[in-house]
Amino acid sequence: MDNSINASASFSLFSKWLNKAKKLFFSFNIIHIMVLAAIAFTVYKQWQHATQESSETLAFLEQPKIGDIYFLDRRKLTQDYRSKEKYRLAQLVDITGDIVTLRYGNMFYFTEQAAIDGIRYGQLRYSDYLEPKRYDYSPDELAKLLASSAIIKIKRPKHNSLYGNYTSPDTAAIKTSASDMYVPGKREHIAALSLLNNMYNEDNIERGLSLLSQSAQLGFAPAQVSLGEFYLQPSFYDSEQALYWFKQAGLQSHKPGILKYVTICKRQQGCSEINFYQQLYDAGVNIKVRQFDFELQ
Repeated sequence: MDNSINASASFSLFSKWLNKAKKLFFSFNIIHIMVLAAIAFTVYKQWQHATQESSETLAFLEQPKIGDIYFLDRRKLTQDYRSKEKYRLAQLVDITGDIVTLRYGNMFYFTEQAAIDGIRYGQLRYSDYLEPKRYDYSPDELAKLLASSAIIKIKRPKHNSLYGNYTSPDTAAIKTSASDMYVPGKREHIAALSLLNNMYNEDNIERGLSLLSQSAQLGFAPAQVSLGEFYLQPSFYDSEQALYWFKQAGLQSHKPGILKYVTICKRQQGCSEINFYQQLYDAGVNIKVRQFDFELQ
């Protein structure tokens, strides 16, 4: 009988141990499954975020907008870089026809996250963050930079803000007295832009172009630039007219007109930047020309 009792007690202990082992094994499996699920979810969210950024970058490349921020990998752009200066930012500052103009930031970053942190900490708000030199790119040139991974991604600020901070220097408030001054052609220019922003209506295009032409002929330099840009649209393309109106604005010392003329002239056969600068000089326009091997007469 003692043997029978001992056997029963041993079996009872074994059963308890087995139940505990099962519970531990089951608990371990649950924890293991939860950890794997958490890892899988994290990987999925990262993949989803990367896919979304890739789609946005393609969309922003095809439909650029002034203010877009380009993340650049310097290792794909130059061999002359330091080990801790792998990444750089650039900002889209102008669009002339299909030519996009970028200005590079003057700071370099060790990681992509460091570049993001630079935006978050407000580095782009400094007035001297962007280098003065402008770089013009055609759609094909930008596509090649993206294909080579020189362009990592493009981000578009919302209300001039990205990653929780502004992406351009603080601007002083415009004085009411100055903005209310009468300037010939200004009223027509505002009305023209309002109509041309709704180009789905053919009547709006005709009326807007008429008002824009009136404003430009009255000598309003911003309207002359707008009219030049109008003639760079595919449906109304006329490079000679575009250059003409950019020049008229430039002759009034209007910087956007000068910059846009040069942007188009560089890619236009038979167009001379030197002649243009000489005409500006003769008209008394105070200009600063960088890195040109010539002297104005």
